[in-house]
Amino acid sequence: MKKHIIFLIVVFISCNKKVECEGKINPNNITIRIEKSNPILKEYDRYLIVTCNKEDIYEIKIKEDIGSGAKSYLYDNDNFFTLIDCDSSWYLINKKDGEVTLTGKFWMKVPPKNYIGTFMINSRKKKVDFVKEKNIQTKNIYIYGGG
Repeated sequence: MKKHIIFLIVVFISCNKKVECEGKINPNNITIRIEKSNPILKEYDRYLIVTCNKEDIYEIKIKEDIGSGAKSYLYDNDNFFTLIDCDSSWYLINKKDGEVTLTGKFWMKVPPKNYIGTFMINSRKKKVDFVKEKNIQTKNIYIYGGG
């Protein structure tokens, strides 16, 4: 009986946390974290993270950076954000609950209109900066893969 009560409390707290975040996902909740994957070279594993109330609610591994400065581009749409990664992967981030969905790889597909910013590695600081670039061209977004 005691185990069932503890389980119900944990479930209630988990559900409660999600309700607090509903409809509150904005670009400030979206980050990319890097982890060094090679002790000698400037190579990093990259993770797309969605946070709420300073806690990670979604995390998904995306294309690693093999030293060439992999970038990811964030766009705003009605009910979701679109993150286009350097390998042509398109991720949808639901504004309601922060859920991340890989919709596919769309090599050289024209990006959405509402550009917000670019995630780019700052290897000196060993972190990812979110910056607003100018004059972004489709050919500059897609670096790895495709045809």
